[in-house]
Order: sequence, then C-alpha cells, then structure tokens
Amino acid sequence: MLHHHNDINWPCELSIETKQQLLSIASTTSNISQLGIPPYSSTFKGIAYVKKGVGYLSMLNYEFNSSYGLIIGKNDWIGAVSIGDFDTSMAKAEEVEAMDIVFFEQQKVELLAKKNHEIYQWLFAITKAFSKKWANHLSYQNCNSALRVLYTLTEVATYSSLDQNGNPCIKASQKQIGDICIVSRSRVNETIQKYKRLTYIDSTRECIHVLNFDALFLEAKSYGFEPIT
Repeated sequence: MLHHHNDINWPCELSIETKQQLLSIASTTSNISQLGIPPYSSTFKGIAYVKKGVGYLSMLNYEFNSSYGLIIGKNDWIGAVSIGDFDTSMAKAEEVEAMDIVFFEQQKVELLAKKNHEIYQWLFAITKAFSKKWANHLSYQNCNSALRVLYTLTEVATYSSLDQNGNPCIKASQKQIGDICIVSRSRVNETIQKYKRLTYIDSTRECIHVLNFDALFLEAKSYGFEPIT
C-alpha cells in the first residue's frame, strides 16, 4: 500500500475498508504524461488524485487546436468519466508546477466496484466535483482576453506553492498562461504588466510572484470570478 488513507483528501465519506481497498490498487507518478496523457493525445484510463503541484487539461479539436484550459491542482480528482466508454483520445495535459499524483487504473477500479458498491459513490462524488469545475471553465470562455488572463492568474495562484515571503509563486510561463486561456502571449504580457504597475504581482525568470493575492482575487471577483471549491 502506497499511502495511509488519512493522507488523501477523499471526495466523499467512505469506509476505512473501502479507502484501504482503493489504496491497495493505487500507483504513484510525478509526471502527468506517465498517466497516458502525452502532449497531443491521450489513452487516459483511470482516476487520478493530485497530491501536489499544478497542471491543466484541455480538449483538442480534430485540427489539434485546444480549448480553454481547465486548471487542476492539489486535492483535485480527475478521470471518473474514463471509467466506461468516454473517449479521452483528444485530451491534452501539461504540467505547470511539479506534480505528485496517485493513480487508480480503470480495470482495477471496475473489478473492485463489482465487489464493493461504495466505489460508485466515490466515482459519483468525483464526477460531481469535476462537473462544477467544468461549468466554471465554460463560463469564462466568453469573457474578453484581459479578464481570461486575470481569471487564470487568480486560479493558478490558488493552487501554487508559496515563495520564501509566503506569496503564491506561479510557475507557469506566459506561453502556458496563454495556452490555458487562449490568449496571445503579447496580451498575457500586457495584462501582467498592468498588475505589476498596481504592485499586485512581480515577475522573475522563474515565476510570477503574487504580492497581493487579496487585491488580485477581489479584482477578479468584481468581474464575476467564482472559484470552485
């Protein structure tokens, strides 16, 4: 067994026995691409729990252009839709900050569910939480580009690790931020410069330091940003 059941933020109430059964079939990885989600296609089949780090998922169209990215980070669960016939062959995933992931393979989950029906409760809770994130994701797609950058900075900051001064440190590049919110790199830079002038953020080669997260969050919230928790 790879973890103690108390090390996981479970999406719903489960018996200790069920938690132990799930952890007995789990494996771990530090790279999201090892789950079968390479840059341009996916054979993702299973459930993933993010213990640490930040990444994003997006769906590709048949010209391999991506949609607005769905940000994932610590304590998020993904993959319940892959238990069944859902096609994940057009999913793209990329890491923003080093990730630790607990993975539950599809076939093992399905076999366990035949013996323990509490597994379906677990899958339903994951699907419900992910659906809320997806609805949030869709609601931002019609915003103007500056707001999409603001929302992206705010959401990534909520998942990011802290620097030595206790401020969120966004390790996404400007290109990645643009990929997440489908905005040109020049517009990303323009928005970042705006918030640097307001002293909400500062940037170095390594990361974007959020100096005043409360102000950044309130700015985003004033335009309708509603984080999903």
